[in-house]
Amino acid sequence: MKKEEKFLEVLSEVINTMLNPFDQDIEKLEKLIVEKLIKKGYSLHEINDILDEIFKTINKEKNRAVFRMLSPFELENLSDSARDYLLNLKNKMIISEEEFENILDEINFSYYFFELEDLKNLLSLKGISENITIN
Repeated sequence: MKKEEKFLEVLSEVINTMLNPFDQDIEKLEKLIVEKLIKKGYSLHEINDILDEIFKTINKEKNRAVFRMLSPFELENLSDSARDYLLNLKNKMIISEEEFENILDEINFSYYFFELEDLKNLLSLKGISENITIN
């Protein structure tokens, strides 16, 4: 069985067990999951490796979901249309959190007021040229 198939089978077993718990005791749930997987032919080593990978994946997703408040200082060099465009790029995940922060830093340290076209030019210089229509 391929690694991806094993990953999905173990994840499926975890989810099924958690959705139909016989008890709310997490240790009992963990034991039940491991017992079911051993019956399916998995070794403890395989189970541990795959569960580690599952939890790393879950933690990556948790870390991505960050709420970010923008201060008035961060927005003072952007016109409303430029601000909306930049936020739309971020919300649609066209740019990453890191790219968003870097662009904001560059705008704020330039002491220049950015209209929408100015922002698009800056983004184009960075290789970001997604055309988005803002409603």
